Amino acid sequence: MKKVSVIIPVFNTEKYIEECLEAVLNQSLKDIEIICVNDGSVDRSLEILRGYERQYDQIKVIDQLNVGQSAARNRALQVAEGEYIYFMDSDDLITSHMLEELWTICKDKNLDLLYFSGTSFYEKDELSEKHSGFLNAYYRKGIYTEVMEGPRMLSTLRDNRDYFVSPCLQIINRKFLMESGIRFIEGIIHEDNCFSFQILLKASRVFCVNDIYFYRRVRNSSVMTQEENIRNLRGYFCCLVEQMNFVREFDFDDPEINKKIDLTLWLLNHQVQRIYQKITPKEQQEFIRQCTPYERVLFNALILDTIRVNVASQKQIKKLNGQIKKIKKSHSYKIGRRLTAPYRLIKGGIKCMKQRGVIYTCKLTLKKIKKKMIG
Repeated sequence: MKKVSVIIPVFNTEKYIEECLEAVLNQSLKDIEIICVNDGSVDRSLEILRGYERQYDQIKVIDQLNVGQSAARNRALQVAEGEYIYFMDSDDLITSHMLEELWTICKDKNLDLLYFSGTSFYEKDELSEKHSGFLNAYYRKGIYTEVMEGPRMLSTLRDNRDYFVSPCLQIINRKFLMESGIRFIEGIIHEDNCFSFQILLKASRVFCVNDIYFYRRVRNSSVMTQEENIRNLRGYFCCLVEQMNFVREFDFDDPEINKKIDLTLWLLNHQVQRIYQKITPKEQQEFIRQCTPYERVLFNALILDTIRVNVASQKQIKKLNGQIKKIKKSHSYKIGRRLTAPYRLIKGGIKCMKQRGVIYTCKLTLKKIKKKMIG
């Protein structure tokens, strides 16, 4: 049995795939297999992959029609033989000692799942200004000293703002993964949200290290940098529905864990709302048309009703603010302010004395009186 199976879906990345493969082939851990799934590329990606396959016994190439990254990963899982699984994108890089060091930690601690940190690098300088948030988007800042059950780790990661869904930032025990039955949702993007959430809740032994092992390439024409559209909406909504159904099988006694699960679902719900309001009315109609009857009911209850309430609340707040401005300009309001001025002055003075002391309050009062007399 190989120690690690590295799974790499490939779609039209002829410009980057060689650098990616070299990063994996140059690992200090040699007892690995590299499974590349060509997902219907129309450039030279498959030709490059076949060349590497002929040259290196570690590399296996699967060629399929373009059915998406999720299907490519799922297909590779069917033939993977490594003790641990690492999912990598074909335009990214990893450090030369990554697999050896992470595999050693996994074995020493008998882990189902191990998290680590990453960082980003930019293909072009102008992207660093437009997408500056990616630079530190994958670094885990918390301190982790013990192996935890998955739900507890979710709560801790959320507390530390270290919960990242990319499978490129985790290494997974293959036996645990296969027995869990969890796979990537096919036919959508943002599938990582659902996969990482489910696999973490199922895991019994999870650990996290802060070291940076992974380097994400930020480039044009990737899912990360493209303008959001109906595909993004569809992906997030499918993940939301799937995750809501998934958590029904769990019953956690710890209120903190339940809070973090609710937070995760709420944030996903917020993404769906945000993108739905961002796309055109025509795209909104097309999205609703694509939904199943069950999905339409959920979308109306979870998303549209909330949007309607928020819009109505904003209108009501705006209306109330307008009424308040009118009241403040009225003659009766100004008279009332003058009549209650002594009371407000005494009340404010008492509060100030409690917080800042008598001397400070006296000086402040004299200063205000002097200012009004001059004015």
